[in-house]
Amino acid sequence: MAATLSTRRHRRSPLHRHRESARRCRFVKGVVDSEDLPLSISREKSQDKRLLAKIQDVVVRKLLRYLQDQAKKDRDKYLKWYQEFNMFLKEGACHDASRRTEVAKLLYFDSSKEGGLTSLDEYVGRDASDDEKIYYLHAPTRELALASPYYEQFKKNKRECLFVYNAIDDFVMSNLREHNGRQIVTAEAADFGSTDEKEEEKEDKAPSADALSTADSDKLKAWLLATLPERLESVEATDKLVSSPAVVVDAESGAMRRMMAMVAQQADGGALPPLPPQKLRLNVSHPVVVALAQASTKDEARATAAAHQLLDNAIVAAGLMDDPRTMLPRLNKLLELALKVESQPVETEPLSRTEALEKGEARKEAAEAMDK
Repeated sequence: MAATLSTRRHRRSPLHRHRESARRCRFVKGVVDSEDLPLSISREKSQDKRLLAKIQDVVVRKLLRYLQDQAKKDRDKYLKWYQEFNMFLKEGACHDASRRTEVAKLLYFDSSKEGGLTSLDEYVGRDASDDEKIYYLHAPTRELALASPYYEQFKKNKRECLFVYNAIDDFVMSNLREHNGRQIVTAEAADFGSTDEKEEEKEDKAPSADALSTADSDKLKAWLLATLPERLESVEATDKLVSSPAVVVDAESGAMRRMMAMVAQQADGGALPPLPPQKLRLNVSHPVVVALAQASTKDEARATAAAHQLLDNAIVAAGLMDDPRTMLPRLNKLLELALKVESQPVETEPLSRTEALEKGEARKEAAEAMDK
């Protein structure tokens, strides 16, 4: 008789793994030809559930193998299919631990390398470095990912990074954890370090004239910790940044925090707990950081407002800001301070009689020329 894949929800049992696999493949419908299955007395249900689970297991394995073959034979056709059905595969990667490795081969993500979507295997094949990791960065769009402070060291070191744009993608990466022996980590945790050759070049290279000295940097770090004790856990200098003044590190995932907010809202409408004290890393060569160090000793009010905003900017870049509107009063204050100009009378020397006559003649000639 014909046995069909069951896609209904079941209570957890020893066969739960097989049923879950079938449920992740619910976008496929078909009929499986098999020998007679023993039925219950009512003739409505299969009596041998283990046999049915085995059939489901075989069908799912063949389906995954078929998709892998299609991805190799006709990449464009597969990617067109993937654009529509990728959510089912990502769901399977999160919930079906027994087939996570096989499903991961079918997943494609955007990359900092030009050329469209790429698979995890293709990423590994292109990476010639000794760093046994796969890096990904979560951002709303590709443009924001390329402009992210966390991507700066990838661009500086000419390293590839995968871009994920949906909250579920971040969840998928967290569940995969590794692929082909390579650990999957966020770009925030990347630390490429320096080779011996680069380290020698770094020692020979003179520090930037605009950068803070070690003493000034230490003073600024101490001042920030004293000024923002409830918001900062630590402050350190970093050489990972190029065009950004600061970042927060070792923070919770921004996508995960948004998912927590949705769950809390649906559960009881409550708000998320406030962010814990952050670990701030400063680019001591950035003009904003240099100016903040100078202002901290001259204008306490302005420097304090700027310090709060510097930290908030880093939190926004990390995707951890729950409500950006909380920054508006401080931003308005900073605009007021930036645009405030002391009114000073303009001093001019009186014109001599000869200069006044010459200026009058020039105006008269200009007026006559316009009339003509």
